[in-house]
Amino acid sequence: MDPIAHLALATLVFLATHFVASTPARRPLVEALGEKAYLGAYSLVSFVTIGWMAWAYLRAPFQPLWQVPGVKLWPLVVMPFSLVLVASGVMTKNRRPWGRRQRSRPTTRRAGSFASPATP
Repeated sequence: MDPIAHLALATLVFLATHFVASTPARRPLVEALGEKAYLGAYSLVSFVTIGWMAWAYLRAPFQPLWQVPGVKLWPLVVMPFSLVLVASGVMTKNRRPWGRRQRSRPTTRRAGSFASPATP
C-alpha cells in the first residue's frame, strides 16, 4: 500500500472511532458493555489507532508543502480567522441537546425566605 494512502486510512479510522463515540450509537454500546468496559475499550482503540497513525506518519515520504512561493503566506492570512472562530466557538454556549447538562436545582429553602411579615 502507498505510504500516503496508509496514513490517510489510519487517520480515517482514528476519526471514525471518535465520530462513533459522539453519536447516538454510543448508548447501545455502553448498555451492552457497561460504562467502565466501554471506556476501557474506547481508550484502547484510541491508543491503537493513534499509534497506527503515528507509525504511518513516520513511514510517509516528506512532502514539501510550504516550499511553493504563493502557499508560504497562506498561514499568515488564514490563522487570524481561525483564532477568531476557535475563540468564539469556545466562548459560546452549546445549544445542542447532547451538549446541555442538567443543572441541579436546590430542593430545600432557607427557613423564613418566603415568610410573611409578622402581624402585630
